Amino acid sequence: MIYPTRLLLAIATLLAMACTASTTRQDLSHERQAAVINVQLGIAYLNKGNLKIAKQKLERALSQEPDLALAHWSYALLMQRLGSHEAAEKHFLKSIELDPQDSKARNNYGRLLCSEGRLDEAFRQFKAAVDNPLYDDPGSAYTNAGICALRKPDVQLAESQFRMALKTDPIQSRALYQMAKLTFGKGHFLQSRAFIQRYERSAAHTPGSLWLAYQTERNLENSQQARKYGQRLKQQYPESRETTNLLELEHDS
Repeated sequence: MIYPTRLLLAIATLLAMACTASTTRQDLSHERQAAVINVQLGIAYLNKGNLKIAKQKLERALSQEPDLALAHWSYALLMQRLGSHEAAEKHFLKSIELDPQDSKARNNYGRLLCSEGRLDEAFRQFKAAVDNPLYDDPGSAYTNAGICALRKPDVQLAESQFRMALKTDPIQSRALYQMAKLTFGKGHFLQSRAFIQRYERSAAHTPGSLWLAYQTERNLENSQQARKYGQRLKQQYPESRETTNLLELEHDS
């Protein structure tokens, strides 16, 4: 079959457009993959405290893929660490605009809002995060909501959020620690001990958790176990405020 010249030109044009579109899609895919890798690197450097390199990697990711929600909220975390809360909020909002179902973004944005005392706004973000049935870490958002509730202060609301966190994630270490503190504050020392023991199975002790464990055992009149926690606190965190408190208590005893 002999094609008219105009038809041949039209077919050639369509083929060229198809090839161009295919190449463009490949280029976009390559740019997106490169952006994701740079975000991963940026987060790794951020976690290590190398903020300069983290900034370079995350800004490169944003230039490669300006519509990548993950890049925006990761950059927002960096800006928050640098004390630029206005820039952090801008990128959190952009991330949520690009992907309203990104519960990690909402959870982290909620933490920023809570740190600024914007508690009701923070709770809305935490709720949006846990309302997403696909969110793989609702325990974190519930725990953040509980910590935020303590700022009101609303201890009852905080406890309900920590218990929800532990219902969804029984080894949520921050929720376990907060419940140990709450039960200790109520004088429920056996419950506090139980939460501390669960905490020990899920996370390494901090100065705060060792000091709480020491005080709990002391109130339970278990001087031997209290002494063990006290020794660990002094050995592992000799410069901490909690060690200073312990030394002062021992001096006064």
